[in-house]
Parts: sequence; structure tokens; C-alpha cells
Amino acid sequence: IENLNKAAKVLALVSDSVELARTFNRIGVTYNRLGHYNRAIEYLQKALPIRKNIGNSLHVASTLNNLGVSQRATNQHDAALNSFSESLALYDDNNNIRGKSLSLNNIGLVLLDKMELDSALNFFIESVNLKKEINDTSGAAIGLYNIATVYKKLNRTKKAIKYFNDAIEIQKSTQSLFGLASSYSSLAELYLKNNLPHKALSYIEKSQKLADINESTEQALKNIKLLSDYYNAIGNYKESRSLLAEYSKSREEFFNNQISSQIAELSFVYQNERQAQERKLLEKNLEVERLRTQKSTVIELLLIVLATLLFFMLIISVVIARRFKQKSQAYTQVNTELNHINNHLEAIVEDRTSDLLEALQKAQESDKLKSTFLANISHEVRTPLNGILGFSRLLLEENISVATRKQYIDIINGKCRGLIHIINDLINISLLDTGQIELNNTSFNLNQLLYDLYSMYNSGPFAMKKQNVELKLSVSLSDSRSNIITDPNRLEQVLSNLLDNALRFTSTGFVRFGYNVNQKKEITFFVKDTGTGIAKHRRDKIFTRFNKEPNDNNSETYGTGLGLPICKGLVNMLNGKIWYESEENKGSSFFFTIPYLPAKNKTDTYTSITSISANRLDFDNKTILVVEDDLISYQFVEALLQDSNAKLLHAKNGEDAIEMCRIAPSINLVIMDMRLPFTDGYEATARIKELRPNLPIIAQTANVMSNDKTKCFEVGCDEYIAKPIDPDEFLRVLAHYLKKPALS
Repeated sequence: IENLNKAAKVLALVSDSVELARTFNRIGVTYNRLGHYNRAIEYLQKALPIRKNIGNSLHVASTLNNLGVSQRATNQHDAALNSFSESLALYDDNNNIRGKSLSLNNIGLVLLDKMELDSALNFFIESVNLKKEINDTSGAAIGLYNIATVYKKLNRTKKAIKYFNDAIEIQKSTQSLFGLASSYSSLAELYLKNNLPHKALSYIEKSQKLADINESTEQALKNIKLLSDYYNAIGNYKESRSLLAEYSKSREEFFNNQISSQIAELSFVYQNERQAQERKLLEKNLEVERLRTQKSTVIELLLIVLATLLFFMLIISVVIARRFKQKSQAYTQVNTELNHINNHLEAIVEDRTSDLLEALQKAQESDKLKSTFLANISHEVRTPLNGILGFSRLLLEENISVATRKQYIDIINGKCRGLIHIINDLINISLLDTGQIELNNTSFNLNQLLYDLYSMYNSGPFAMKKQNVELKLSVSLSDSRSNIITDPNRLEQVLSNLLDNALRFTSTGFVRFGYNVNQKKEITFFVKDTGTGIAKHRRDKIFTRFNKEPNDNNSETYGTGLGLPICKGLVNMLNGKIWYESEENKGSSFFFTIPYLPAKNKTDTYTSITSISANRLDFDNKTILVVEDDLISYQFVEALLQDSNAKLLHAKNGEDAIEMCRIAPSINLVIMDMRLPFTDGYEATARIKELRPNLPIIAQTANVMSNDKTKCFEVGCDEYIAKPIDPDEFLRVLAHYLKKPALS
């Protein structure tokens, strides 16, 4: 950079615009490689107008590509997209296939950053086709890797694996060790995400071997994290935690080293500039000293010949004085330039200090957000717990009436439901943040799902609380045409959250929900109410976390303020959008869309748990095996089923459960705890299914992460219930699998 800047000064003096533009472009590329992207943009924008004025379109296209790279690195995505698009047009006009393929790939990377995945995929595919046309194998491998990355983000696993393997074959032939390491780790990450840990292990080991050869610290860090995820997936939590701690420590050291390296680099540049200026100053001082010596010599000579050369001595003195004045002016000019350079270096140091202070401020803001989050959670959890503990203690009083005791029990149950609601909200927002929620798209009848929701909210405790509110349902399609494909559970979760909010803030009037199908092949769902509406000063924060709308007409104060953020996250996953309209004291209307995908084949059976009544269930002549090592949990299930006429059997471990299913063909259903001594619930379920494939097994567990639920279904469980158990949900699920209708 130092030498290129010297060259630029000379080229500016001689007006060589071609080489000056080339030099500015080289300075920009060098800053790019150093990671100083803002400086890179500064010099590339100097080169661009000069090259445009010269008229060499290929040179202009090259500079635009370099500029787009720096803009993308600083998250200026729209500016980067414009630069790459201009470059693409120029390469296309010149029929330069290599440059065109490069610009297409860069546009794809920007669209990938913006999560416009379908568009990014098209640009990557076109780029790869051009690279294959000109036999650019290394570039083709990069393009295939990018295509695989898009398919991975689209959750199209088979496609992603195919393109990663295609990229690996080319990388092997070109001996691209860094590319191979990245591809292997991406495959490992994909297999871990799809619960295939043993397949992932071999790719992690391959990637690590190549990372060691290349001395790639970032890749090695990523592999440590993947290895931790592998041990977590196979249940070796101790090793997983150990590797996670190693990853956290190494990652912190790596980034600290990076920052130290940048500071050292800046100090090195500053010292070099300073030393160079000091050398220049010393040279000027020596020059001045030499002139002074020369002057003294001349004076001595003049004194020797003073008598005979007085006239000539005067002339020479004038000449020397004039020359000395010129040298002094040059010395002053050098000092001015040195001061300017010093000021410039101080500005650079000040800019870098400002960047470091900004990073520190962001870290402090992150700590503040974490503290706010913990304070909110502490308050929301302690509030219902206060009610539960307080009224539980009051129940011990002997002199309270039956009606008062029932009132206290109802309050405790309500607070418990509120606490479970808070825990579910926290789990869902955490799963959304970490990308662990997976969609299970299937075909089902949309009208039936809405009828079930209507039945649930229009009966039982919901109806008792809202006697002055009328619940209305509107559907757009006939029952026979309402078979669609999406994730019914996530759709039901969004609608339930919106209905809960509408009913909570509506004391009189109505709540109407339903859907319409528009010309854009979208289903628009709506939930409208005549409630309190949303105050104007709160509307810009309605989808932010922990934002809770106060309601003077509602005594239920529990809640995290996470319901609407969860709805927004789920709707985005379903490829839709969500919005609202509200008028204060007149009501609110919430809308969201999902793609309308009619089911072409036979619709799968989807039964919402709300479609089965849990009142007065009759399980006469049914035998239920409860596999539970905790006596209190078993007694709770026993109490729930005491009026159902069911016969209960109890097994305390997996081995006993397997033996009882083998010798007792009368068992109609198994309730399986997944954490058991000796043989756990996962192994017991798999072995029971080998003996009796058609015997329904319902998993009950306190493990509520998405991969826990997936693991239960993989070993053969027919249904999954999370602890703490909701009695109504529990009885509905049992009624569904025992095929015994509820008595009216």
C-alpha cells in the first residue's frame, strides 16, 4: 500500500489516468484482502469514474466486482447487488463468460445473505453452467457448494447432500483442501440436523484432518462445535459439554488474537509512516546543514579574494542568499507535509479507537438485554408461583368451606396453566432463535381444524369465562375442497395464540376467525375482535419480545409478551407474512397468509386433540400399562383414570414393561416414560414394537426439545405428551387411541 500510494502521487503528476486508475484499483483490492473494507471502498470508488471516463468496459466491470465484494462484507447488500448487476451487464455486452459467471455467483451470494433463497439458487445454477462451459473446475466446485448451501437452508436435505458430494468430487480432483474441509463439515452439520450422527462423525474427522493440514483455526473451531453436537446427539452429554467448553474457550482466544493482530498491524503501519517521515526530515536537515557548510566555504573564499573581487563577491552573495531562501521554503513545505501526514495517522487511530468503543458499547448493550430478559422471566415465573404456594398453604386450613376450597383449587389450577404457558413460550422462542423448529408438512382438512378450534373455544371453561362474547367462524372453501398441504400443528399454534389474545382483551361483542383464498394462491387467515384495541404509542412494538398490552378488564396477568413474536416467527417459517389493523376502544384485526397448496392425493388423517371430548370417558374392558419409575407420577395417572373403568398395570422399568407386553395380550395401550432405570423408554419402545407392532405407545417425558420429540417417534411411539401433563389433553389422546367414544 505504501509503494502503491507513492506511485499514485507520481501518476497524478504526469496525468497517466490509465495507470492511476489501475493503481487505485490495486490499493482497493489490497485493503480488501486485509479486511479494511471501508478503505477498500474509498479507493475503488476513486478508480471507478476514471475507468468509466477512459471507456474500457472490462476494466470497469472488474472494479465494480471488487467494489461489490467490499460492500457485501460491510452488509451494504443493496449497494453490492447494484455493483454486481452493473458488472454482469458489462461482461454480457463483451461476451466475457468468465467474468459473467463470477458476477452471477456474487449476486447469488448477496441474495443468499438476504435469504432470498429461490432467486439465489437460480443465479448459482447459471454461474455453474457457465464455469463448466469454460472448464473452470475450481469455480464450478465453489458454485456447487453454494447451491448445496441454499438447499440446506430450504431444508431440502437430499438435494443439499447431492450437491455437496458433487462439489467434493471436483475439489478432490483439484486438490482444493480448504474447499474439501468446508464441504465435509457442511455435510456433517446436515446429517446431525437430520438425526444421523454416526454418518456425520466420519465427515467431521475428514474435515478436521484437512483443517490441521491447512492450519485453519476457524475450520478447526467449527469442527469442535460439530463434534460436541455429535456427542449430544448420541447421548454422551459429558463429552459434549467438555467439547462445548473447549470450543467456547478456543473461539474467545481466536477472536482476541484477531483483534490483537489488527491493533499490531495498525501500530506497524503507523510506525512505518512515522519512521519514513522522520527519515525525510533528517535528509532535509542534512541538506540544510550541507548548504550552511557550503555557504561558510564560499564566504572564506570570498574573504581571501576580497580585495580584488569585491564586485563579484557581492553578486555571488546575492545568488547564495536567494538559493538559501529557496531551500528554506522547501524545508517549510516538507514540515507542512509531515504535519499533514501525522494528522492523517492520528485520524486513522481515532477512527479505529471509535470502532473499538462501538464494539464495546454493543457488548454492554448485549449484557443489558440479557439482564432485562432474566428480570422479565424472574417476574413472570414468580408471579404464578406466588399464587400457587399461597393458596396451597390456605388449603391446609381446616375451617374453610367446601366452596372456598374449590375456589382456591381453581385459582391454583389456573396459575399452574399460566406457568406452563410461560414455559412453553420460552421454549418456542428459544427453538425459533436457534433454528431447531422443523416443519412437518402434510395433507389435512383445513375446515376440520377450524371446526375443532371453534368447538374448543366455544365450550367448557373458555365459554364460561366469556359469556358476553360471541365466537364466530367463517370458512371460504367447501369441506371437500379444503384439503391443503402445510404443517397443521404450527398453523393451529398460531391461530390459538391469536384467539387467546382476542378473547383476553374482549369483554363484550364478538370474536370472528376464519380464512379467505385470494387470487395470488394465498390463504389469508383473520382473527377479528371488538375488544380494547391497541394504543397508538404501542403499535410499533407489538411484535417485539416482552411487550405486554395492559388490560384493566382482565385479571389474568401472567404471560411473557412472547405470543405475537412466536406467531411472527412461525408464519415466516410457513412462507407467509403477518400484520394487523386496530382502532383504540373498537377492536383489533390480525391477518396472516400462507401459500395455498391444495392436496392432490388422498388427505392424511389429522385429528386435533381438541376434537375429542375429555368428559366422562368410558374405557371399560380396556387394559392400560403405565411404565413409570416415579410413584407420584404413576399415582397421578391412576387418579386421572379412576372413573374411566380402565384396568391399570404398572411397570417400574423397561425390562418389566417388555415382559408384561409379551405375556399379556390383553394390554390395549402403553403409557411410556422415556427416562427409566436399566432399560430406558426408547429401547423398551423399540423392542415392544418388534413384539406387537400395532400396540399404541404414548411417550410421556419432560424432554421437550424438537429433537427429543423426533427421537420418540423414530423408535416407534405413536404419540408424544410433554410433562407436566395436561389432564384434558391426556384423556383426549387416550380416547383417540383406545377407539372408545366419549359418553355424552
